[in-house]
Amino acid sequence: MNRQPTPEKLRIYLESLVVSGQLSPGDRLPTLRQLAAQFGLTVSTARRVLLGLCAEGMFSMRHGAGIFVNERANETAANGEQFLTVVNWYTETQLNYCGCATAGLIAEAEQAGWQVRLHSVSYAFKVSDPVFFPSSIWDGRAVILIGTYDRCRMKNFIPRKPCVAIEMHDSWNGALSTVTVDPFVSANLAVEFFRERGVRRVTVVETDTPAMQCRAELFRLAWSRHGGDCRTVLEYGDLPLALPEADEGIFFAGGTSHEYHVLALRKQFGSRADFLPNLLSVDGKSLLNPYYQPVNTIYIDWRQAAEAAFTEAVRRVSFPGTAARRIYLEPKLHLAAKRETGKKLVADFL
Repeated sequence: MNRQPTPEKLRIYLESLVVSGQLSPGDRLPTLRQLAAQFGLTVSTARRVLLGLCAEGMFSMRHGAGIFVNERANETAANGEQFLTVVNWYTETQLNYCGCATAGLIAEAEQAGWQVRLHSVSYAFKVSDPVFFPSSIWDGRAVILIGTYDRCRMKNFIPRKPCVAIEMHDSWNGALSTVTVDPFVSANLAVEFFRERGVRRVTVVETDTPAMQCRAELFRLAWSRHGGDCRTVLEYGDLPLALPEADEGIFFAGGTSHEYHVLALRKQFGSRADFLPNLLSVDGKSLLNPYYQPVNTIYIDWRQAAEAAFTEAVRRVSFPGTAARRIYLEPKLHLAAKRETGKKLVADFL
């Protein structure tokens, strides 16, 4: 359900009209009464929204004439330049899903005649810590976030342009379109993976990221339908440093947790922990990073995710006020057998 406050919907709608170029400098807006009726607001509430936008320089109210788009309200619309902002922890195209998605976005944008401006914004490692975004991210026609920023408090992130988030689950009450692994398909793939190996007990490593919490919850529900035992830990550090028994499996909702746990096991048990067949992760990070351990993983093509995100951003720019969407990409299961497998796939995958 879209629970975004109606005044905020009006604000985003009006900004989108300017950002998309459907309203040009000098154009007059509908009357306050018309806008209020369209969004189910009182006239005074609609006026408050417009006064805020006027204070930011986007519009101006002319007594007796109406509300008009200012000459410099959106320079990208005035000079015809099309660019989107990509916010990423990494600005380089490194061997991780963030870098892979960024490279895909740059390629998609160039092909469509758009420019990309990159911003590097670090995560907050504690959930209680805020993440601050520079105001310049709103200079483009759309914003694309890459990474799990919704695990933190995005303190000054108030969507003013069409926004799409890759590998996020929280849509911010309908303000963000999201693109990520289909958690329903992932859950079913994981259940079949464990059942085929005779696993009866599964430990779920969830983490505090909304997307991974969703994956973990749907797997638990799917696993419970088959009568299997299941327990959950929040972080890989809560797992015992022990090699799993034959009927025991571990489901990692994210690949980083799997990597750290296997490294700890290798330190403890040496080559006996080189490859553990009853461990499974979601996101395919091990297929992108040659330094990751070999792993069974459920993955998507992160360049396909970039293509979906770009298409969604263009849609929302082209049709201002349209609702955000949650876009799930169908994943596949990759079974690793030895260390070289993961390294070989890096070139194939990219």
